Amino acid sequence: YLSGGSQATNEEDEESNLSSLDEVSVFDVKKKTWSSLPPLPAPRSSHEMVAHEGKLYVIGGWHMAEGRGVTWQYHGLVADLSEDPLNWKKLPKTDWVVRANSAAIAKGNLYVVGGLNDEGTTNAVRKLHLKSMKWSEVEDFPGVNRLKAFGSASVEVGGKLVVSSFSYQPKIFLDSNRSWISTKAKVQDKRFFHRLVPLDKSKVLFLGGASWEGHLDGIEVLDFAPEMEIDKKHDKAGKADSKSSHWGGFRGKGNSRTDSPSLPLGWSDERNLAWRMKIEGYGQSTPVIWGERVFTTSTEGEESERLLVHCNSIKDGELLWLKSIPSPVPIKRSQYVSQAAPSPVVDAVGVFVFFESGLLMGLSHSGEELWMRSLTDEYGPMMGNHGIGGSLFQTDDSLGLLVDHDGPSYLLRVDKGTGENQWKADREERVSWSTPTLSVSENQETLYVSSNGVVECMDFKTGKKLWSKDGLEGNTVASPSIAGDLLIVGSSKPEHTQAIRCGSQA
Repeated sequence: YLSGGSQATNEEDEESNLSSLDEVSVFDVKKKTWSSLPPLPAPRSSHEMVAHEGKLYVIGGWHMAEGRGVTWQYHGLVADLSEDPLNWKKLPKTDWVVRANSAAIAKGNLYVVGGLNDEGTTNAVRKLHLKSMKWSEVEDFPGVNRLKAFGSASVEVGGKLVVSSFSYQPKIFLDSNRSWISTKAKVQDKRFFHRLVPLDKSKVLFLGGASWEGHLDGIEVLDFAPEMEIDKKHDKAGKADSKSSHWGGFRGKGNSRTDSPSLPLGWSDERNLAWRMKIEGYGQSTPVIWGERVFTTSTEGEESERLLVHCNSIKDGELLWLKSIPSPVPIKRSQYVSQAAPSPVVDAVGVFVFFESGLLMGLSHSGEELWMRSLTDEYGPMMGNHGIGGSLFQTDDSLGLLVDHDGPSYLLRVDKGTGENQWKADREERVSWSTPTLSVSENQETLYVSSNGVVECMDFKTGKKLWSKDGLEGNTVASPSIAGDLLIVGSSKPEHTQAIRCGSQA
């Protein structure tokens, strides 16, 4: 298939009248004949076209008329080859423009690599998720010379994106950890504006192109089998992760650790950001994840009168549902008062949320109410200048919640299925915003509480206190951490952070 391009008809000594074309044609390899197809909606040149699963995708480029009057193309195009006549449709609009780029489709994403824009050559990589039709940015291509990824060539091989710029070493994008690796195989001739043709699941044909000396007529074949094996290991790890791709609550399982081996170690607005989605309201809680869904909480209104629970797709950020619940009590919004600070927890059955206004609630993964309680109605208002900050924690069948404040304080164990208390331990008034840490081993559920002057160890099954240690100061925010047989208790006061041997007070 051939689409668009440019053509000049001026004589050699005349001013260039180079103009973009809208013509589309197809070559029948059996009959060895060309035939015309319906043209592009507008002339376009310096773009890229990709054939994938019976469709043609056109992306990038500009419209040049008579050697001037350039108009950038903000929309890509797609046409279904099964339609007769061929009908070109616009892809979602981009907020960027590029030409002399390359493109390829891998794992359901249309990747657009490098090229040239008004600011010069670029290494930028974007992708269009073909199911959601949403654009996002990917880790920049690691082009090192001034050409960057200008005139690069891209192809999908073995499900992976392979990109060749003006360099001896092509690069492969590892989607498992969002990074680029250099291939062991190298080309003999550096080239740009060439084509890559997949021969099998690891071999690629490098065809034509140009160098600084002129056009190239050489063909090379490179085998990327070693890199395909590396990424297969990442894929297996990723598949294992996907079966247990959960982040169940504040600090995960309470230890700030994940079993996923392929997460990026750094990210920013420019790198390793898969998507960004604005949510309603304001929230200080952490997201929780179960499978393909991520849940967040926030409050809205001058007195936080609306309590919001959001469910988004982990793949692309699409909002799946939004639950709005009236707050049991008004809380005047300010920078000094917590706003949806307690983090929720999630398991295979549902997502469980708690707000500083006292609302405690269970929801299904689809947003249906399982049960709801108002702790302020049951036990009195939440007292204090800065609100409540402690988050929920969980076992397989129960929720835990510590409410330490200027009023009657308490520690709860709540049945997930009914929302009813399994036990309630009343506590002295003690202002704190920390979340207890639960340690589960064999048949034991040991709970460690660090809260404003005291560290306590409790049997979470029964609510019985096993031991306590007082005399601390400044331990009002940090959750305790378990490291081997040590309990690390953080404090904002110098020399009050401690390591305590678990099972003792010493």
